[in-house]
Amino acid sequence: MAFLLTPIPSTVAGGWGPWGPVSPCPVTCGLGQNMERRTCDHPVPQHGGPVCAGGATRIHICNTAVPCPVNGEWGPWEEWSTCARPKMKNISCEEIPGQQIRSRSCKGRKFDGQRCAGQQQDIRHCYNIQKCLWKGSWSEWSTWGLCMPPCGPNPIRTRQRLCTAPLPKFLPTLSVVEGQGEKKVTFWGKPSSVCETLQGQKLVVEEKRPCLHVPDCKDPEDEEL
Repeated sequence: MAFLLTPIPSTVAGGWGPWGPVSPCPVTCGLGQNMERRTCDHPVPQHGGPVCAGGATRIHICNTAVPCPVNGEWGPWEEWSTCARPKMKNISCEEIPGQQIRSRSCKGRKFDGQRCAGQQQDIRHCYNIQKCLWKGSWSEWSTWGLCMPPCGPNPIRTRQRLCTAPLPKFLPTLSVVEGQGEKKVTFWGKPSSVCETLQGQKLVVEEKRPCLHVPDCKDPEDEEL
């Protein structure tokens, strides 16, 4: 009796087909990435043959040549203008409300980007107390400060009393237009306090005392050892 032997098929290694078309650029402005693909089918690996080596995709940078819009961003607020009232030369130190304005700039907007949302100017009501002389009183002593210098011979520490004055009792709000509620009034400016002379001083009294049991300063060379 004769037996027929079935031949064992040979393995076929896979081979890459041609690269396909490049995909459209996925962005409408600026730089993007597009892709092209290939398949392992020239020939298809068979009978345990090895698959294609390498990648089935490759990526390219695509340039639309159209700049992308850049939205504007607000810069920091500028300083408040002097608290003043139109048609009045001076309202300083008086219970006469004025107005002041501060502005900011919308920066960086390009290529039809969005404008900054919100207001470019800010207006508030104010009392002008710049350099006004108010009757003050001496504060309590502050806590003792740190020893200066912190090591070595003869360090000292200090404490202070300051001449301070309370803000005047002007009305905190005002009615601008009837039916629109009240507006807050802010104090603007730095007043000057006047106190009775204390230890020969009118603004700041300072006391000093030596520090006890202060350690010697370490020599940097000793610290390295």
